[in-house]
Amino acid sequence: MEIENKIEQRYASEIYEYFKFGYDYYRTRNTAIMDREKKVYLEGLGVQSNPFGANHKIPSGHLKKLVDQKVNYLIGNGIYWSDEKQREPIDEYFETSFDEFLNDMAIETSKKAESWAYAYKKNGKLKFIAVPPEQLTPIYDEFNELAIMVREYDNVRLVYDTDKVIRYEKVKDKGLVKISEYGHYTMKQMFNGRQVGEPEENSFGVVPFIPLFNNKEKISDLYPIKPKIDIYDIINSDFANNIDDMQEAFFTLKGYSGDTKNLSKFMTQLKKLKVVPIGDDGEVGVHQLKVPVEARETFLNRVQTDIYKDSMGVDLSSLSGSSITNTVIKAMFADLDLKCDGFENEIRKFITHMIDFINMVDGKTLSNLFTLERSMIMNQSEFIETILKTLGIYSAETIRELLPYEVDLEEEKKRIEGESGAISLDETEQDLELNL
Repeated sequence: MEIENKIEQRYASEIYEYFKFGYDYYRTRNTAIMDREKKVYLEGLGVQSNPFGANHKIPSGHLKKLVDQKVNYLIGNGIYWSDEKQREPIDEYFETSFDEFLNDMAIETSKKAESWAYAYKKNGKLKFIAVPPEQLTPIYDEFNELAIMVREYDNVRLVYDTDKVIRYEKVKDKGLVKISEYGHYTMKQMFNGRQVGEPEENSFGVVPFIPLFNNKEKISDLYPIKPKIDIYDIINSDFANNIDDMQEAFFTLKGYSGDTKNLSKFMTQLKKLKVVPIGDDGEVGVHQLKVPVEARETFLNRVQTDIYKDSMGVDLSSLSGSSITNTVIKAMFADLDLKCDGFENEIRKFITHMIDFINMVDGKTLSNLFTLERSMIMNQSEFIETILKTLGIYSAETIRELLPYEVDLEEEKKRIEGESGAISLDETEQDLELNL
């Protein structure tokens, strides 16, 4: 009964609601604008969907841009292990590589607030795959340790604890029925390629799910900016509606001698004869409603600025031009750095948990020490000029190492020695400038 209550609470929670929002908004199928209908009051019918006006839906792609920006900035360069020899052994636990797996998990976490890695054994080898959080209901004990994980998909419910898995299936007219109970994985004894004896059910001793949370508050990147994205989409879509609804001219008639009860005659005469009969003081006026373009642009720009500010992202469109210094760029990335600091803490917890799990199950001694090199945008011309100013302070070889280009230092040294023999400071500076 407790499990049922936990599942119901999970499905009814705001957290669960944002799983779908994150999925939709990342795919630029923003729920609020895609579900929006224009309404109108009709006499005798009340409020109805407007059958007369345009109802364009123009969702913006803010969430995808912000999530991709954060993930690429923080882990786009991959993980640098303290012992690079363990990269290949770690990659063997994933279908592609650990870097790709972590990248996918980070994107999922950023848009949904959490993601989960599931540990299992395939052909006797430990593997990890990602499971969508909307399929899962985690249940914690009094020490805030994961005690039970419930996974539901199609008509199946799997209940994992520290020792076993219980499988339930929905059966017509019977509801949820227990089908089987088994260990986390099955061990088979093999001899000369043939199975010996019966398979043995085994457990990991812990619930085989490892979480990656987006931040300490466990909220998604969408959560603080969804209202602003929604109003941005509404204003943008209504602008298209106004253009559509107001693009045709309308007429005002003064002294029209035709039958005012049937104005269709007016349009027929206008189209066929290109003339309209009017009275002595008559006049036909042609008008077109004006769309407030400037006010719309001002408002959208303000909302977009707020979206980047509240999401702690960087509007890269403001970085165009070569006059922006690296100091300014670094200041613009300050908020993104703060957000990534929190996310990096969660990534470190996740990787440490995963490495500890591998070491426990497979008896390894893999290290969980690693570094992340953030993908900072820079004004390379300014950066190179700064490096060249250090000639005479640092050696030519150190300066070449600092250059933001891939340089084979040994080959470059041979080329310089072959061209000029002993390298003077002036020659080194000229050579560096030529090679740039």
